[in-house]
Amino acid sequence: MDDAWTPAEPDSGPVAIRGWYERSELTSAHLLPAAEIPVEEARADLLLVAGGDDAMWPSLPFAEQLAVRRSSAGTTVRLIARPDAGHRPRLPGERPAPASSQFLYGGTPEADALLGAAAWPHIVDTLRSADGPQR
Repeated sequence: MDDAWTPAEPDSGPVAIRGWYERSELTSAHLLPAAEIPVEEARADLLLVAGGDDAMWPSLPFAEQLAVRRSSAGTTVRLIARPDAGHRPRLPGERPAPASSQFLYGGTPEADALLGAAAWPHIVDTLRSADGPQR
């Protein structure tokens, strides 16, 4: 991580640190290949859930990169995303995530709940298929 990064207004309350990740990608681009997880080699199905308004890190661009790598390798991948959801999708039955005094997470309670609801059947399906035949 690029230690030179500072939040736009460091003393104004909760901060979004997505910019730290984005800056670090640029300043440490030469280190990225060694840090990549070899998702192309994984034998398991891959399910990615990401919000485009994630203020913690660029989860949707990261998830899209992983999905492209998996697809290019001919391996299974599902990406469930909402451009207006933040860092913390809420699964059915979960309450909205509480605000943090340190970090901004992006999204809205509604968008985060919609992302969680869209992802939930895929999560259940992935877990069931990983468990083998149903008894």
